[in-house]
This record gives sequence, C-alpha cells and structure tokens, in this order.
Amino acid sequence: MPGFEPWVAGMLATMCLDLSSLTGEDGDVMARIAVSDTTGSLLQDRYVSSGRGCHVLRLIAMSRIIPNIERQMQGDDPEKTTFMIAFLSEVFKLSNPIPENLLPIYQPLIRMVAANLSFRKPQPSQPRPSFTYGLYGATRVQPVARKPALDGKLLADTLGHIMDLQFHEHGQLLLNSVIVQANSMDPEDFESTILPFLKGIVVRLLQGKNELDMYKKLFQMCLSSYVLRCVGKEPVQINWSRNPVRCSCRDCTDLNAFLRSPVDRVKRIVVSKQRRHHLHTQLDAYTDCTHITERRYIETMVVTKQGKSFEDSLKTWTNKAKSALAALRSLEDQEDTSSSPSQLRKLLGDQYDEIMRLRKVRVMTYAQQQPNQPTGSTRPMHTVAASSSALNAAIVGAPNPTAIRSEIPQVAGKKRKAVVIDLSDD
Repeated sequence: MPGFEPWVAGMLATMCLDLSSLTGEDGDVMARIAVSDTTGSLLQDRYVSSGRGCHVLRLIAMSRIIPNIERQMQGDDPEKTTFMIAFLSEVFKLSNPIPENLLPIYQPLIRMVAANLSFRKPQPSQPRPSFTYGLYGATRVQPVARKPALDGKLLADTLGHIMDLQFHEHGQLLLNSVIVQANSMDPEDFESTILPFLKGIVVRLLQGKNELDMYKKLFQMCLSSYVLRCVGKEPVQINWSRNPVRCSCRDCTDLNAFLRSPVDRVKRIVVSKQRRHHLHTQLDAYTDCTHITERRYIETMVVTKQGKSFEDSLKTWTNKAKSALAALRSLEDQEDTSSSPSQLRKLLGDQYDEIMRLRKVRVMTYAQQQPNQPTGSTRPMHTVAASSSALNAAIVGAPNPTAIRSEIPQVAGKKRKAVVIDLSDD
C-alpha cells in the first residue's frame, strides 16, 4: 500500500499540533506506531526516498512531526509532559534497546521533554455538583474532572532508560526539572508522581547502578518539599487567654489569673465544696470553660479552656503526618537496614533524621493543650509534649524515650525556657 506511510505520517503530524489534547494512552499508541517503523522515517524531520511518485507528499508530512512536537513542548503544560513521558517510556520498553541508527531521532526528543518537564499546579477547590433548570427540567452539572497525574513509575522508567543509553547530560537535565517542579506542583500529586519516581530510583540503586551522588540533591529537595507542602506546620494554639469572671474574691482572683494566661489551658483547684460551687457559677456565667470535679481522696476541680477548632485542625494534621511517615518508610521497604544503612539514608545524608522525623513541621506543643493532666497539682505543668503520642511512636527509628529540646515559643512575644520533650508512648 504505497499511500499508507504518508497517510500515517500525516495523521501523526496532525496529532502533534495539540499535544495537550492527548493522553498517556495516546502516547502508548503513537509509540507502537513509531517502533514498528524500524527505519525511523515516520519521526525523522526529513525523509529520503529512493522511489518516485508520492515521496514529495511523504517529505511534507513527515517533516512536520518533530517540529510540531518542538513547538508544542514550549511552555508550561503538564498534559503535554504526560503524553511525551508515556510515549518515550513505551518506546524504550518496546525497543529495549533502541537501535543505534534511531538514537539521533530520539535524542532531541528526550532533551526536549527533560528541559520542558511540567507537573500540574495547585487547583482551586471544585464546586459541588449543581443543577440547572430549563425547559425540559433539571440538569445535573458535574464539576470538570481532572486527568490523572503523571505516573511517577513511568517517569522513573524513562530516566532509567536515559541513563542506560549513557545520556547523562539529559538525565541530569530531567532531575533538575523535577526539583524545580516539585516546589510548585499540586501537593496532591506527590503520592502519584514524586514518591513512585523516587522509589524507582531506589530500586535502580539496589540493582547496583553507581549513580548515588547524582540523586542526592533530588531526594533532599523533593522530600523536604513533600514534608513542608503535603504535611505542613503542626497547628499551634497561639493564645489561650479568656475573659475573666466578674468577682474579686480570692478564689476568683486566682481563677482570673488562669483565665488571662495565654499559655495555660487546664487548671486544677483544690477547694471545699461550697467554694467550688461559687467557681462553677462564675465560670458558667462568664466563660466557655468546662469544669468537672475529680472525686478521689482529695476532691479536685478541673477547669479546661475549650478549643474545638484547634483540636480538629490538630487531628487533621496528625492524620496527614502519619500518612507521610508511612510513605517515607515505604522508600526503605525493600532493604534490610539492620546491618547496613539504607540507600535512602545515604541519599539524604545529614538530613535523614530531619526529614524522616518531620522535624521541619513538628511544633512541640505545651502540655496545657492536652486536657489530661497529672493529679495532685493545682497548677498546670509547664512541660512540652508532642501533640500525639501515637504519631511519636510512628516516627522512623525514634528511640524510646527520646529527649528533644523545643526552641519554638508557643506565644508570640513571650519567652519560654527550653524544656525536655518526652517522645515515648508512656
């Protein structure tokens, strides 16, 4: 079929006029077509034919494919990146290896993709499905669905093939682009793009590839960005002060000192039943504090300032932190770290503990923020405790117990002494 090849080339050239409309599946199909052409004429930017007839048509059609891709890859468009990574990954997988006579065709494509790599940026929250009403009744309007994020495993496979072809300059260019994109990409895509990509590199190193130094900056920058952008700073209640009660008796004066305190959240008061009743009345009238009586050998009134919004934020943050710790640990799943340091530890170097313990985002909160206080004290203990003992137990390699000094004051403008934090589960 003499007209088949020019027709295919023309269709491919037309497809490449708008790469953002294509998907990863389109990239797979185009790769199969390209690999089936062992001469490389479908992708060459010029075509030489020994025959006559329609060779001019072939020249025109085929000379548009790579130039079209070059023009389309300029700029920041994650959909084009997804298409081209799927295309290159499938080409590498089907060829394995690419014939040497075709390398001059694919080398500029590889460089082009590496230099113009783009990940999806944060998107505004999607509105809920709504209804529009017209002549024929209500119509449900669905929010626009986003296409899947770039598959990090395909990106890792592509990088591996680039390095196996000894295109080290192109590989380094790809790594630099990933580092830049990780600082501005949609945080929701880290688990589908960045983490599988890094895991693929760890697998490559475990296979004996001598490329450790090449990936150190990538791991340090990407995982730091992951912790900062996907977990975020631990929420801290900045000011626990409350309005005082309107009584000037001795008990209420002491109570007001607690209510005005920006750092104290829980107060334990040992007074008689009659005096407790008076304090109960004042608290109910002028504050939102809860108050209960612990009935043991000494009856103690426990007053607690409320902070539900803070507790909800802290719970959400704790769940995100636990997920991040599990994801970070998964980068070491395939290694026995009991006798030798893991590849991840080698890659992160002196940043290993900081990243794996989430130290950049963990703000050790004061014990007053937790309602449970040890009995037998009329004043809250000014110790700092981790916000979640369950989270502390999940920290990778955390000795039990561990003492860490808190250097972050919880109230702006108020100096606090460094105190010991117990990260044990006791």
